[in-house]
Amino acid sequence: MDPALVKTLVQLGTYGPLGIMAALGFWLFIQERKKTSELTAKLMEFAKASVAADAEHTKGWEALGNLYDLGMKTTEINTKVIEGLDAVKEAVGRLDEEMRRNHESKRR
Repeated sequence: MDPALVKTLVQLGTYGPLGIMAALGFWLFIQERKKTSELTAKLMEFAKASVAADAEHTKGWEALGNLYDLGMKTTEINTKVIEGLDAVKEAVGRLDEEMRRNHESKRR
């Protein structure tokens, strides 16, 4: 024990057991306040780390959202390209058929 605490307890001994109990109660109160202060500091550190982790998590989801949007736009563009290629295929088919008809009509 701390020598100052022992000296205080001896002096409070003159007031009897109630003085000693009051001093011990005050000392325990002070110790509890120190522990509470330490716990509060640790909880604040944890809260800061939690907020930072949440910010990183949000950034990750935003990046995934952007990637999803890019994929959807790419799909739309690919669909339009396929539709355009289908139209070109149909046009080439019609031209081919028309050229066959012209060629056959010239043969006769």
